[in-house]
Amino acid sequence: MINTLQIFINYLPKTQQWAFQLLKNTPNVVQNIAALRYEDNGFWENDFNKVLAKELTIIKKFYNKLRIRLLTRRNKKRFCTTVWEERIEHFIDTQLTPYIAKENIDLIHVHFANIGYQFLSLKQKFKSIPYIVSFYGMDYEYYPTKFPEYKDYYEKLYKEADAFICEGDHGKQLLIKNGVLSQKTFVVHLGIDASQISFFERKKKKESLKLLQVASYVEKKGHIYTIKAFQKALKSCPNMHLTLVGKPNELKQELEEYIVDHKMSKNVSFIDFIDYDKIHEFFKNFDAFIHPSCYTNMNDCEGGAPIVLLDAQATGLPVIATTHCDIPGEVIHETTGLLSKEKDHHELAKSISRFYLMDDIEYNHMSTAARKHVIDNFNVENCGLSLYEVYKNLIS
Repeated sequence: MINTLQIFINYLPKTQQWAFQLLKNTPNVVQNIAALRYEDNGFWENDFNKVLAKELTIIKKFYNKLRIRLLTRRNKKRFCTTVWEERIEHFIDTQLTPYIAKENIDLIHVHFANIGYQFLSLKQKFKSIPYIVSFYGMDYEYYPTKFPEYKDYYEKLYKEADAFICEGDHGKQLLIKNGVLSQKTFVVHLGIDASQISFFERKKKKESLKLLQVASYVEKKGHIYTIKAFQKALKSCPNMHLTLVGKPNELKQELEEYIVDHKMSKNVSFIDFIDYDKIHEFFKNFDAFIHPSCYTNMNDCEGGAPIVLLDAQATGLPVIATTHCDIPGEVIHETTGLLSKEKDHHELAKSISRFYLMDDIEYNHMSTAARKHVIDNFNVENCGLSLYEVYKNLIS
């Protein structure tokens, strides 16, 4: 048994259930979960140990308490950074350091690279314990783009951490390009348990299409390209409906206004939230899943690929997506779905039209292939075993 310390900032938002599934399915490992804040979303197993049950104060409260109202914006930012660093170090000194020593931790695994840097003093305190950092998305390029100081932070992280885990080859090549030694980078796919997901045999009507996108309303999810492509395809494919599912925010409001302004309200619906344990049953009501991920102007990206693409395909729902990051590994073009260049709503519209005109025979071939692809290549038990092998080799 390998005794691990898994470090998060929040454990665990609903949108990160994939992290729980990976840890849950990693064999021969004791999972000690350390976080600054715990969320009650049910992501616990009986053998998961909670390191800290006390929440740390949100930094915004420090402003109110100390009444720092006359600081310039620049000084506020520096104060915020300083307070955050102090809270992290306090957490490390008072909670994690004694816990690691007492529980004989074999390995430290930090999730998200920006957090990996902030907890790097643990590596300096426990030099003989392997220190692993997982990259997931915005931590690849967004942080160094928005905050130039992160380039220096990452350079230090690349040198001192023992290993880095990526979701796929795209992320691995990004790290190697940025100076990480290839022997320190490992690919561990994020998977799902398809055995717990029902396959739905759908009857696809020609010249009819029910489209679905489930994603947070953030720029990299490509909602605007979904809507523009749908708008373009709608001109020659009138019998279509698009449903968008995601937590409301300003971007959603902008999209709603676009829909109204372009007279598409009767063809587009918005749903605020679907519980994950109900999402697969929900999928059976649709003909195709659309998710045109893309790079943002600030270099935010998926890093790997959205896990929801696997969830959709496991139910037999083919996918319309882009060649962004590791999506071509999750969605096989012309086999389990259709891919086009990112940010190209004209090509995306062609994919929508293709599904609109698709008959039941071609559709069923794609639907069954989608399910098989997920079972064969993204079984979460195999993903957990891959993570265990990384752990075992590092300790050896």
